Amino acid sequence: MAYNPNTGYFYGAAASTSLFEMDLANKTLVSTITAATACRAIAYDDDDNTFWGNNWDSPLTEFNPDGSATGRTMTVTSIYGAAYDYWSNPGTPTMWAFTSDGGTPVNTLVEYNMDGSLTGRTIDITTVPGYDAGIGCGLASYEDGNGAYLLANIQQDPNLIVKFYLASTVETYTVTFTVDDGTNPIEGATVNVDGDEMTTNASGVAVYMLADGNYNYTVNFGYCDTYSGTFTVAGGAVSVDVSMTCPQTYSVTVTVTDGTDPIIGANVVVTSLSVSEYTNINGIATFEAPVGTGYQLDITAAGYETYSTTFDIVDADVNINVVMDLMTYSVTFNVDMSQPITNGEFVVGTDIVYVTGSFAAWATPGDAGSLELTDADVNQIYSVTTTLDNGSYEYKYFKNAGWGGGEWPGDPNRTFDVVDADVVLDDVWGPNAINELNANVTVSPNPTSGMIKISADQNFSVEVLDMTGRIIKSVNMNNNVANIDLSSEQSGMYIIRLTNEQGTATTKIIKN
Repeated sequence: MAYNPNTGYFYGAAASTSLFEMDLANKTLVSTITAATACRAIAYDDDDNTFWGNNWDSPLTEFNPDGSATGRTMTVTSIYGAAYDYWSNPGTPTMWAFTSDGGTPVNTLVEYNMDGSLTGRTIDITTVPGYDAGIGCGLASYEDGNGAYLLANIQQDPNLIVKFYLASTVETYTVTFTVDDGTNPIEGATVNVDGDEMTTNASGVAVYMLADGNYNYTVNFGYCDTYSGTFTVAGGAVSVDVSMTCPQTYSVTVTVTDGTDPIIGANVVVTSLSVSEYTNINGIATFEAPVGTGYQLDITAAGYETYSTTFDIVDADVNINVVMDLMTYSVTFNVDMSQPITNGEFVVGTDIVYVTGSFAAWATPGDAGSLELTDADVNQIYSVTTTLDNGSYEYKYFKNAGWGGGEWPGDPNRTFDVVDADVVLDDVWGPNAINELNANVTVSPNPTSGMIKISADQNFSVEVLDMTGRIIKSVNMNNNVANIDLSSEQSGMYIIRLTNEQGTATTKIIKN
């Protein structure tokens, strides 16, 4: 169907040349017009006071209200319903239709240019609440208040009639803002008209299209004073000239390095000045700022510690050179000394545990750079914590100062990596630690509330020690397996020591 606002009537046909003129408000048939083409789809052309009609896949044909052809046609394929749209793009009318042309299903509204080509705009009617299935059919366009709409029957069984917004019908006028600093245009100034923001171009200009009415505006740029005002649109174009008061600014150059090489992509932030810049390939970031003191400068970069300082600007450009430190992470060395304590190789209160390695340039144990471990919790686990950069490291534990007290003579060294996170190393002293001995020892369950099963690929004598070194359980393996009941023991950590003629291995068990 089509709606003619000049008559107030609707027009429709049943795939024939008999076009019915209908007064739907009064439910009466006004007249029957013999159209120039059979009409299954029909649209009213508001610009020419004509109709466009076709029958499914015949060309859309324009004809006058009396049914006579105008001679104009538009080639389309397979459409139901049509509606003329001269509101969306004034001066360039288009035609909407339910179509299956080009593979598009008939449950989609598409927009045609008046030469029959597609504009690219579509409306998927299947997203409308209440839509079930079927195909779209009737379509009309009309104005209502300050808007133009499509009235569409998007489903035939049952009928589902909805309206889609096309465009505003309110006439608008050009409002041109021209912003300068009293001498030169300001590019990038923010103009806000009742919440609608635009940015001035290289000529200092921002252009709005506004309807008649009174408006408030503000203009902001950098460190210039905010400019506010009002204007009125009354049936014509408006020009608003803004000259901003701006302070003298100076160049601030920040050069960021790691002490040797530039750091690319470091984020240079001065919150009070709304500055957030990134360093270039030379490690440099620049910005403009007015005279002031105590500006807080914060710099962040991936893999580096945050750098913070303050600076002043006093009637001159400023250069700031920054050396950033690599990000460091906590590394904790824990070594279980229960085995050498138990067998008398390490005397608590007399002997000292040191750790050294590549992180300390292999400083001699006991010398500056090596680390001394202590047993603060009196649990026979000696610990020390330091901070290190990302990297791969070698290390080894030593008893007392000098190189003679190593866990074992010569290589191999223990290793660890620091990768963007703190590291905790839980080690057992000596070469026969369970992770060093290829005995395939397993203890389960761990933690336990009572019975544990210990298995290996060879037989061992098994001892369970508390953290003071006292032996609380002792058993021999049978067929490489031992079962031990810890249900009567207090909750805590225990050492399991396995011994045979090949050596000794230890591991830990937690009793809940």
